[in-house]
Amino acid sequence: MEVSIEMSISDVSKTRFEKVTSEGAKAIAEALKTNQTLKTLDITLNNISDEGAKAIAKALKTNQTLETLDIRNNNISSEAAKAIAEALKTNQTLETLNIWSNNI
Repeated sequence: MEVSIEMSISDVSKTRFEKVTSEGAKAIAEALKTNQTLKTLDITLNNISDEGAKAIAKALKTNQTLETLDIRNNNISSEAAKAIAEALKTNQTLETLNIWSNNI
């Protein structure tokens, strides 16, 4: 099954993404790899879990536009948080990361 997401707006922070699982987070991550416009992503209060968070971390290594990422309350463990921290070593655009209320 192929999932295609095209991002053409720069701020979806006012949009509530609900019921995003690890599969949904993987699709978002794929879109982030080539994203040239999205600056704010808020997927608070979902269940992306470690698998989804690691996919987003991988995308952060190449993404050059995202400035704010809010992934609060997503059942993420310290293992996935470490993957995100590792990605931030190369990411030069992310300014705000909200990751509290996870299993870290």
